[in-house]
Amino acid sequence: MFLLDEPTHRMVLRYDSQLGHSFVPNLRARVPHERGGFLVRTNSDGFRSDFEFGRTRGKRRRIVVLGDSYTA
Repeated sequence: MFLLDEPTHRMVLRYDSQLGHSFVPNLRARVPHERGGFLVRTNSDGFRSDFEFGRTRGKRRRIVVLGDSYTA
């Protein structure tokens, strides 16, 4: 089991007054797991993504998906 006092521990979540918690922006971290671990990457907005989303809205629709760890 992953313990918070391990030297490899990094904060991947932060408190957000509107959402509860969100990912830390501009993060690239390996999260240990009993089967090896996984890589978490976030953009400057804190979304799990390798790229930045445009601020201006074009003709294409945007979709927001909210949910739990299965959605992430």
